[in-house]
Amino acid sequence: MNLMEDQQASQSAQREAKVITLCGSATFEAEFAEVNQRLTLADEVYIVDPGGYVGESTRREIAYAESLGKPVRYLSRERSRDLQWDAVTPCDDGV
Repeated sequence: MNLMEDQQASQSAQREAKVITLCGSATFEAEFAEVNQRLTLADEVYIVDPGGYVGESTRREIAYAESLGKPVRYLSRERSRDLQWDAVTPCDDGV
């Protein structure tokens, strides 16, 4: 692979990569340092909210991410959706 092909492959991989920023409770401040800067760089924001809890700092982060037009997903909503699908059982109607 020559230099030009290598650069094109690298640029293609960069376009395909998605940057996701995790947000959560200020209780985990060390783990979530510099969030606003990361939110600016993120393609998507994933809220770590076990049990649906979202504290004040996380609400501010969500508002900031939404003001930037970033998609925001929530752990609790995905778990809830997964549980709903797990609750669906196939029926055997004899067909």
